[in-house]
Amino acid sequence: MTVVASVAAAAIAILILSSLVQIAQGKTVLDRLLATALAAANSLVLLMLLGFVFDRVSFFGDIGLAYALLAFLFPIAFARYLEAEANKAKGGSGSLTPDDEGSGS
Repeated sequence: MTVVASVAAAAIAILILSSLVQIAQGKTVLDRLLATALAAANSLVLLMLLGFVFDRVSFFGDIGLAYALLAFLFPIAFARYLEAEANKAKGGSGSLTPDDEGSGS
């Protein structure tokens, strides 16, 4: 099991490194964002593999669950930030909520 886990960990580490290269050299912000999400997913798989190796799946699973939640929320928050910046660049207020001006109340 140890040899199999070592080979799997090495393969996942290579995938994480390739994602980090894409983050550094990505042509657009969305390429970098996608590479960040991919690196987070691969890191989660590596974390769970470590849980199996050290026979502490519940401990590493709890950490992995919190990490997965953060990895899920980061692209959403960053996309909303990019949308607000795009609205500012177009001359809008940058707010993602409708303005209450002119509502008549």
